[in-house]
Amino acid sequence: MSLLGRLRPDSGPERAATRAVMLARAARLPRSGAPTYAALRRALVTAALGRLPAEERAWISRIHARRAEVAAQDAREYAASAGGGEADEIAGYLASSAEPWSVPALWGELMLRLVRELAPGSCLELGTGFGASALYVAAALELNGSGRLVTLDREERLRPVASRGFTGLGLADRIEQVTGEIDVTIHGALAGAAPVEWALVDAEHTEAATVAHFRALRTGLAPHAVVLVDDINLSAGMRRAWEEIRGDDSVAVALDLHRLGVVVTTSG
Repeated sequence: MSLLGRLRPDSGPERAATRAVMLARAARLPRSGAPTYAALRRALVTAALGRLPAEERAWISRIHARRAEVAAQDAREYAASAGGGEADEIAGYLASSAEPWSVPALWGELMLRLVRELAPGSCLELGTGFGASALYVAAALELNGSGRLVTLDREERLRPVASRGFTGLGLADRIEQVTGEIDVTIHGALAGAAPVEWALVDAEHTEAATVAHFRALRTGLAPHAVVLVDDINLSAGMRRAWEEIRGDDSVAVALDLHRLGVVVTTSG
């Protein structure tokens, strides 16, 4: 296990180590070629150094307030909506950490920075969850003044929790929620959103599902699209999934940020 893997997630030391990894990976990006590389480098460096514009910090404060609401109330309402032993399982999972169900704040800030710098017109998220990642993406789109996010999740009970956040922050017009088995809904979502310029794979966190979702995405991605894969070091299976994705013929550049994998696709 790497040093980062031994640190408590979202702790001060883990955040400092993650920032160092961001800077190191930014330095490895090609200095010429697609504008995507320069935008990706700027996003990594500014997120690592905490050099976010004031308007982005304002949105991040609002998103963090919403995250606190979910942790205090919405997530437990969701747990209560489950029947039988499932409710106890969900409640225990939620109690295992302050926000075990949501992307850590530093990664959310990086997502916001990426979307600001890349200025994609079409974004796709696999795995809405409680809606935190979608809020960072949609806030960036709102600041850019254009673009939409389609976000998919199979869990119908999570939909109102995420939707409450989207509406409460005034971002509902930037986001389309689709509920159902992602293996099924991804094809229609891609047909409506292609060419997708920015995507996040953050759904089932298994080797088979992660690889299958990336392969499905390939059919609707724009040249030089940026795809993020969450939890690439969560398990041996996820590490194998990341190795397969980074070696895919459609991938021009792959960055391992320890938790998050970032790939840039080829020119087509």
